[in-house]
Amino acid sequence: MKVSITFTLLLLTLFCGHANAQKKTLAEKLAEKKLELEKKLNGGSNESASLDPNVSQSEMAAKWEDKEYEKYRPDMRTPESTGVKVKIENKDGQVNSIWLGDIEYRADEYGKSDFVRFYKTTGGGHFQVVFFEDKIVVFTTDLSGASRAKYFLNKPGRYADVQAAAAYVENSQTNQQEDLDLYAKNAKAEADKAYEERKAIWSIEGKKVTKIEVTDIVAPFSFGYYRPFSFQVKATLSNGETISTKDGGFWSDYVVEYKNGDVKNKTIQDTKFITGDKIIIEVKSKFDGSIKATGDVVMDYSESLTMNNNANNWGESAANYTVEVKQMPHAVTGDPILLFKVIDHSGYQKDLYFKIDANKTLNFNANGHNGYKTTNGGHGDGPGANAGNGGNITVIKDPSVTIFNINYSNIGGTGGAGSSGYNRGRDGRDGIYKEEVRKVSF
Repeated sequence: MKVSITFTLLLLTLFCGHANAQKKTLAEKLAEKKLELEKKLNGGSNESASLDPNVSQSEMAAKWEDKEYEKYRPDMRTPESTGVKVKIENKDGQVNSIWLGDIEYRADEYGKSDFVRFYKTTGGGHFQVVFFEDKIVVFTTDLSGASRAKYFLNKPGRYADVQAAAAYVENSQTNQQEDLDLYAKNAKAEADKAYEERKAIWSIEGKKVTKIEVTDIVAPFSFGYYRPFSFQVKATLSNGETISTKDGGFWSDYVVEYKNGDVKNKTIQDTKFITGDKIIIEVKSKFDGSIKATGDVVMDYSESLTMNNNANNWGESAANYTVEVKQMPHAVTGDPILLFKVIDHSGYQKDLYFKIDANKTLNFNANGHNGYKTTNGGHGDGPGANAGNGGNITVIKDPSVTIFNINYSNIGGTGGAGSSGYNRGRDGRDGIYKEEVRKVSF
């Protein structure tokens, strides 16, 4: 009886063990199937996508051979092999430049840091390259902050790989900071040294200056309104040597002011008359105000002048204007010139003052804007919008005026077309032009 019980227990143990063995084998098979599927989706690896932020991409890139790698689409569902050639330069362990096909990618902070976070297309491209152990990711980050793959090389990738690449680029930034700080420090030291060397030659600071002169006063067109001009300053030292801004002298050594007119960025404005018909350039030494010089910019008014005061918005009317004009001789040349004062009755712009030669022409435009083609506020068809009116122009001529030429345009705009049988908008009316002769005082 005892033997029988023992034998029965042995059979049960063997049976249960066999059953457990079959159950375990089934679980293993399921795990293997799952692993196989994950490997297929992840390009042969189910390891989590990550990069050590303390390892430079130059080290990662140096591990890759110069050969062709398969190119995969970023969606991973339709891998596309294109045989892209990956060319790694500087095989000394510090890779500063790589080639993907015929496109060069350079290390970020090229020439500034030995630690490389990513490679970027030259010529202003925005795609970045990051190397993993088993794949290369080419990606970009759009304006929304989302990272997007362009393609993968060697193995298909996952969005997690792109996220890991973007995270690596951000987290590894601290590894460059020491290099960048040192580069900036050295660059500043070199710039300071170069500045001091240049200053020793070209600055008048600390040198005995006997006189300065304003030279080379030139203009590319003429010395008129809205026309730029240029000049140079030359200093003569006590030993006879000269230092000119034309050759590299420091403009910061001088204080420059303009008399008789309104000048901004060496360009003559029309906000006031040019007294005496010449701009006076006054230059003083920054280090000794008693050393100064002047130069004359004699005004040349021999260009006709055009003033566009048309309405700028759909259906808008032009403003009304009064143009006052008188005549007198040029203060330097004696030629007859006309002086104008233009008043904008809308108050949009302040009064303008300018001069032109009496035999030149003032072109004055104050046209109304066309009406817009209306679609009932964007919700359906409708009539066209009304157009703007032309501005009224009144010219008041002083009795001194013997020569006066003006071309004017102050027509109303065209009404906007209606749609689906609706009427066209009303055309703008033309402005009124008139001339009066009476004394003006400005």
